[in-house]
Amino acid sequence: MNVTALLALVLKLYPHSDTSANVVTYMNMAQKDLSAEGFGLIAVDETLETIANDDEYTYPSTIEDISQIEYLEIEKDADEIDYVVASTNMKVGSYTIANQPASASRISFTVTTVATADTLGTIVLVGTSDGATVTETITPLANSRVWSTNVYTAITSITGSSWVTGSTADTIKVGVQTDRYNYTKYEPSYKDDDTCYSNTFRQNYTSAGGKTMVLYPVPATSGYNIRIRYHKYLTDLSADSASASPEFDSRFHEMLAVYAAYMLASVGASPDTIQADRFYQQYDNYLTALWKDRMNKERVYPRKPRDNKQWH
Repeated sequence: MNVTALLALVLKLYPHSDTSANVVTYMNMAQKDLSAEGFGLIAVDETLETIANDDEYTYPSTIEDISQIEYLEIEKDADEIDYVVASTNMKVGSYTIANQPASASRISFTVTTVATADTLGTIVLVGTSDGATVTETITPLANSRVWSTNVYTAITSITGSSWVTGSTADTIKVGVQTDRYNYTKYEPSYKDDDTCYSNTFRQNYTSAGGKTMVLYPVPATSGYNIRIRYHKYLTDLSADSASASPEFDSRFHEMLAVYAAYMLASVGASPDTIQADRFYQQYDNYLTALWKDRMNKERVYPRKPRDNKQWH
């Protein structure tokens, strides 16, 4: 159901004169409840890299708390950042491709500033992804590594455009990811245990109340990719985006309308407590059904340890 359909359902369940914005706010309160229960989307973040002898890292912007994280993995070997194009000056035009990806891989673009930062422009990547020819525009960042969205088995061309040099040309390298199985898995720990002997991560708090992630053992090498599998919080709905839909199982979208009806009946100078109790019971029934659905899926499709060719 989209926002328009949910708003119409709320009005049918509990006729009211409140604004659409307030009703959507109530729906988002229910979504926060669902996110806290772990019903958000499962996502993977790969924006962090290890820093030698540094065990503490700021969470990516999409992660707010350790409770969202299922596990993380750290590469055993660094990505081959200059495998496709060896380090060379940036330019407008085609880059020489030194090697093709040995296996399906996302493509990395690493820029190093030399003297004054250049105007980096964009890079057009053309290659084969999932058997089809794909064209992708990459926006490089100074002294950073950015990745292609698609996974490529072959590279046809890499072409720079709109690049303007500073006092000295910046350099660029184009590479591939390490083998997807060549990772060490880290499990969450909820205790600050100095006697821990396994690969773990825990949450730390800064003096300002911020949250950081602490890894054990401490990474000894910089530049290794940190892959985090986590529960993404559900994106807030908006009354201005009538065609948007909630990001969880569509069979249960109606529970947002029921929760909004519960809130409408609960607020005001003369709350309708009987109706409010009825709506909340319906919402709780939906929540129970969600839990049963999850447990049934875990029974039918049990999660098993992933095989890793490095073990053989």
